[in-house]
Amino acid sequence: MTNELIQDAMDRAVDRGEIAGATMLAVRHGEERWQASAGMRNIERGEAMTRDTIFRLYSQSKPVTGTAAMMLVERGLLDLAAPVSEYLPGFKGQRVTTEFADDRSAGDWLTNDIPTDQAGSTGSVIGDGERTVPAEREVTVKDLLTMTSGLPYGDANFEAGRLVGKVFDELDARLHGPHPMGTVELANRLGGCPLRFQPGSRWMYGTSADVIGAIVEVVSGRRFGDFLRDELFEPLGMRDTAFYVPADRIDRLAAVYDNPDNPIDPANAGGPLREIVTDHLGVPYAATEDPAYQAGGAGLRSTVDDFARFGQMLLGGGELDGVRVLQPATVRMMTSGALFARHYPDFEGWQPGCNYNTFMRIVEEPGKSTMISRVGEYGWDGWLGTYFSNDPATGTTFLFMIQLTNAGTIAVTRKVKNIVNAHLE
Repeated sequence: MTNELIQDAMDRAVDRGEIAGATMLAVRHGEERWQASAGMRNIERGEAMTRDTIFRLYSQSKPVTGTAAMMLVERGLLDLAAPVSEYLPGFKGQRVTTEFADDRSAGDWLTNDIPTDQAGSTGSVIGDGERTVPAEREVTVKDLLTMTSGLPYGDANFEAGRLVGKVFDELDARLHGPHPMGTVELANRLGGCPLRFQPGSRWMYGTSADVIGAIVEVVSGRRFGDFLRDELFEPLGMRDTAFYVPADRIDRLAAVYDNPDNPIDPANAGGPLREIVTDHLGVPYAATEDPAYQAGGAGLRSTVDDFARFGQMLLGGGELDGVRVLQPATVRMMTSGALFARHYPDFEGWQPGCNYNTFMRIVEEPGKSTMISRVGEYGWDGWLGTYFSNDPATGTTFLFMIQLTNAGTIAVTRKVKNIVNAHLE
């Protein structure tokens, strides 16, 4: 019965033209509980969605990046309290825009109304900008892992975002040329931009995970992707997870479709679904070789089965099938809320009932959530609609994968997750 409910919900979304196709997987205590696929992974080529389809994760990459950082923390190689400038010199002497210089009582509150990472490069001409002041303290590694650093995504609506947008414009301009921007260079360039607010004073979704990827590269002495491959993906048997898709597997990579309700190309508004080739946030659309910029906040590609192994490792206290990549105490810290009262006004409207840590939401008050959930559930989603959650209470990893621009968590995702969570007990 539950399988039928899941399949029907997914089929309806396809039939209505909401998505081209989707695949989902729920694994409990290492055993598959439910799996379903619907629709097409490539409409133009007439290819049906399959369980082994490879998806661009975009922001669902972030929990992996946070895990990599915590692996270095528990080895004594990375200090959460250390200033980022200790690892990336571009963060020395940072300044802060005065946008939030006044007290919150003045009513100038951050709204965070851009879901996941929809704010891309702006391409706008930057004027003299607003006044900046010195940072009261340096951005720390912990600030990055909790998105309290003040580092924004590119956004034309405020000065700090406009300047970050210029960096991403250059990243895009060099992406396919002879001198592409690398992971560490991108992070140092971001460090040279003013912060939107004083470090630690507020919460804002931004480029912090991309900077963490660069720090992992510096501390480990290995390219970020090589560290992930050697320390996470190969030990866990995640054979289809990387910053690129090898040429012999590229046919399994799903096409991206422009969202008719919120399209990149205005010509696609209202549907029908059309494929759109986009290198959003410097992530090459169909890279068959490791890119120079390995985006810790957006760049990974994976399958439901691969990512389920990552999720089950976390639910196992850092261990899967006898392979340990993290210690239990580290996982407990990662999945405990890290926000203070001053951060809640920026976060609670976007993720009601949740706290945040290591690039993941953590459910604390299920009654406030828009989905059936349990205390302690954690995970994250991505710009193209991939969704991951772990439920420690039942030992369940849930994954739902689509490729739709500006999606984040949409109605069909919530419907399928509600079916799964309601029927686990």
